[in-house]
Amino acid sequence: MTKLPTSAFMRQLGKYVYCFTKTDNYKDAYYGGKSGFTATGTRCLDHIKEKGYDYDDIMIIARNLETFDNRPEELLESWLIMTEDFDDNKKSGSHKECFIMGKLSFLFSQHEALQRNMLTEGPRYVLDNEDALSNRNSVTGTKSSYKIGSSAIKSCYINIELNSTKEFPVVHFTNNKDVKEFQKIAQPAFAEEYPDLEVRKNTYGFEVDTESFEQALEMWDEFHRS
Repeated sequence: MTKLPTSAFMRQLGKYVYCFTKTDNYKDAYYGGKSGFTATGTRCLDHIKEKGYDYDDIMIIARNLETFDNRPEELLESWLIMTEDFDDNKKSGSHKECFIMGKLSFLFSQHEALQRNMLTEGPRYVLDNEDALSNRNSVTGTKSSYKIGSSAIKSCYINIELNSTKEFPVVHFTNNKDVKEFQKIAQPAFAEEYPDLEVRKNTYGFEVDTESFEQALEMWDEFHRS
């Protein structure tokens, strides 16, 4: 189930203008509005329940427009300079950072990622699954990414990565001898076993976004039993 933005996050947007669009262009919008006067700032989210609109279609055109309070002419000037790209204007409009024109789902996922610390979550994941990961060979981490690595089995490795931008782990399969042959043989076989997952090539093999923490452990176990 999709996690919707919290009231605390929406309040950070201040006074905002939004639209619903299937593309990344506000000009293709099928509905538009403003944040209104609610204390929670969730006006755009209300349409999901009221009108059956899609959360992923919400675009925040401009945020924190209270910056322009009592200066509507400055707001309009800034908007025109940014969107029309006049030839002879030497300076950009005031407070151009307010005109973000970004999908709300992306803005909220960025916010969530900044709140997470993989140096805390990673060790906790290992501790909670000590038995399943007892054959790990390495752990490396930063605030945004924490990787649990295996020893080599026939020149192949598996890594479970906890990433602050992903809800569930990314699992990497690598080969340090013949990457192309590994991708040619192992990747299709893996994709056949997990048809509902998107398997992507990378520099040293392939990777997949899992659908749960348990699924990552299942892949880890299967790798070591193969």
